[in-house]
Amino acid sequence: MRVKSFIVLAAAKLLAGLASPALAQPSTDLAPLVILVRHAEKACTNSDDPPLSQAGKKRAEALAAALASAGVRHVITTDFRRTSETSGPLAQALAVQPVVINLKNGPIDLPGHIRRVVDAARASNDGAVLIVEHTVTIPGIITGLGGPEIGEISESEYSNLFVLVGGSKVRVVRSHYGAPDHNSQPDCN
Repeated sequence: MRVKSFIVLAAAKLLAGLASPALAQPSTDLAPLVILVRHAEKACTNSDDPPLSQAGKKRAEALAAALASAGVRHVITTDFRRTSETSGPLAQALAVQPVVINLKNGPIDLPGHIRRVVDAARASNDGAVLIVEHTVTIPGIITGLGGPEIGEISESEYSNLFVLVGGSKVRVVRSHYGAPDHNSQPDCN
């Protein structure tokens, strides 16, 4: 409930222009509201495509609860299980079919992948967009959508929730959802 209230309040402040001008960047046809999260905690397995851990499943449910009334009409994920399982509870509750941007198969082309995600988000301009991605792609997606440089995201961070609000200038709020981050399983990031 705290996160929902924060998102609504943050969006209202951003729309009213009360956020820091240092975060402002030129708008580039951004959807009214874009929410980016990293996939939830993954299980410790030898798989290249592990499912979510129990903590990850709880975080996915917390994301669904936090965004249930945020007006999400589009969900964008990768083809990795952890991103689809993170978005799954919300997508199912809203009856939204996620757009899956391939990252797993073929040579790793992070700039190309980021471009495809940015293009998909820009094409989704009739409601809020949830993007579930990875630590290595979220910073590039934010800047690709006209937001500021945010720096690296630690492999032990799962609770970050980035809210981008479009308009004449793109504004970004960094918040958190679900359980606080902890580094109890450093090898399972």
